[in-house]
Amino acid sequence: NAGVLHLVGNCFALLIFGAFVELRIGALMYLGVYMLSGTLGLMIESFVMPKDIFIVGASANITGALGLFYALFYHHKMRFFVYDLIVRRKVYLSIQLWFPIFFIGADLVGSLQELTGGGTDSVAHLAHFIGLMCGAAFGYWHVMKYPVSKSFLYPEDEALWREVSAQLP
Repeated sequence: NAGVLHLVGNCFALLIFGAFVELRIGALMYLGVYMLSGTLGLMIESFVMPKDIFIVGASANITGALGLFYALFYHHKMRFFVYDLIVRRKVYLSIQLWFPIFFIGADLVGSLQELTGGGTDSVAHLAHFIGLMCGAAFGYWHVMKYPVSKSFLYPEDEALWREVSAQLP
């Protein structure tokens, strides 16, 4: 990772979002998508970045996990707390709003700047964006193949509910 804040941010994302994803698709499948997202993101980024710049960190892997989270839990009514420093108040954003604004928007703009030669920071935006899209694509496929009712987060919860409901008079 490129610094302490980078490492803390990646660990925070894995802890918060990765736990939900792993419970939904399983540890082995999660590990596979995590590794594929990072590998694909970094491979593509390596063709765009100048040869004298080193690519460090696991952010493409992390954004793969975030893409998975977004696709798997898109329809759920989860809200994220964000503290707005400008107006000094709490703001709650839904998954549908928060992810596109925070991740897709920032990394899409950064990716376009990198591709057009106008990138000025040392962030691998294209790796982030490719990782995010890889995770989201797999998550979308998983949701289509293994649908879960919008009332439940995990298939096991839905199966247990059906089992208990069948036993009720």
